[in-house]
Amino acid sequence: MCNSNIGLGLDMIEPFMKYDSPEYLAKMSRPDFDVVKGHSKMPEIVRALAKRGYKDEAIKLI
Repeated sequence: MCNSNIGLGLDMIEPFMKYDSPEYLAKMSRPDFDVVKGHSKMPEIVRALAKRGYKDEAIKLI
């Protein structure tokens, strides 16, 4: 599995949300942008990747 082209952009969603109406946001079943609560949660993501079988080298590339 090649992980060299994977990146996490935690700072990109909120600026775009201002263009969505409250009605549109209310209709969303599960907002994708609400999954990770900021950069401070990165250690949790690393642990989850390791738990799912990703090796240290692959996680470093991500």
